[in-house]
Amino acid sequence: MAEKRGRFIVFEGIDGCGKTTQIKGFADYLFNRNKYNHVVLTREPYENATIRAILTQDKNPLAKADLLTKLFVDDRKKHARELIIPSLERGCYVVSDRYKLSTVAYQSAQGLDMLELLTMHDNLPVPDLTYIFDVPLKIVFERMGLDKGRTEHKFEASRKFLEKVRQNYLKLSQILSYERIAVIYGNRTPDKIFEDVKGIFEELNPYYSS
Repeated sequence: MAEKRGRFIVFEGIDGCGKTTQIKGFADYLFNRNKYNHVVLTREPYENATIRAILTQDKNPLAKADLLTKLFVDDRKKHARELIIPSLERGCYVVSDRYKLSTVAYQSAQGLDMLELLTMHDNLPVPDLTYIFDVPLKIVFERMGLDKGRTEHKFEASRKFLEKVRQNYLKLSQILSYERIAVIYGNRTPDKIFEDVKGIFEELNPYYSS
């Protein structure tokens, strides 16, 4: 009998939205739900050091849109080929911190066409569920002010740019109505937010019966 295919769950949102905390809680939840669940935690960028260097060093959030798009999409194809697809074929839960919506939301905020960016991902795995954590910018900047490392991230230093990214995420949740995308309001306690994360996940039964 063929092994059950795994599930691909993605957590999205601007920096400071609280998704990292929710990812950790979700991984624990999957294991506690069934100790035989194999959970693969991953993130993007996957392996491309050039991307990280550009994001850290570039002072202009609107710069290098075409280059970043190519680097991100190539990195994502490698991510899918080397980790995501093999893990799903083994029946694992793959939980990723960012995926295609990050590129579409951020690079369309840089001025590229949103639909063209989506088309670049046509042959890549579609997540079984994507969470978008939406938080008002005022709250995001307050959170980032407590973490000096994050404030050095030049993209996140631009309030105007970041608001475009936030709105793009919300727009994508409407455009991609054929995908399972859940927008979760993130200006609450982590426990309250996780109640929504868990509830949405469990609503997908019988697809996620274990």
